[in-house]
Amino acid sequence: MGGTIFTGREISSEGHVLDASKYLVVKLSGKVQGDVAVQPGQWWRVSGAAAIRTVVLDAHSIQEVQLEATWAEMQLPSGEHIVDFLATNPDFKGIGRVKARRLWEGLGPSLYEALDSGDLDQLGRHLAPELAAPLVEAWKVLGKSRVLQWLQSKGFDPL
Repeated sequence: MGGTIFTGREISSEGHVLDASKYLVVKLSGKVQGDVAVQPGQWWRVSGAAAIRTVVLDAHSIQEVQLEATWAEMQLPSGEHIVDFLATNPDFKGIGRVKARRLWEGLGPSLYEALDSGDLDQLGRHLAPELAAPLVEAWKVLGKSRVLQWLQSKGFDPL
């Protein structure tokens, strides 16, 4: 059945960390996670039962929130988040912060359509052609994730 345990920070909808002294440990069962791979840089919306414990490290107190997710949804990156997501996710080889920002500034929200449709001509206007094709292939994982999220939101079991 599988699943994933990951750590993160609680953030606002703009991506600002709400409390730097608190971090989350999230446990996703395979059923809740579905086919969506958890990767660095993703933003997830989760809910479930939480237990809080305080950890003291070198005289600093940190709150750890352990959450057993009963519902989870990966959020589609946008704005500064898409720049950070493309630049830091290891699946997007060769795409650093400068190239990711160039894509977002050149295409804006139409970047998603170009990635979803595999429009190498459109992407190639802002990125070297040899980087565009691997970027589209890596992005396909997210497209599948969005379909699964939509099905889950309509009450379909992801399994």
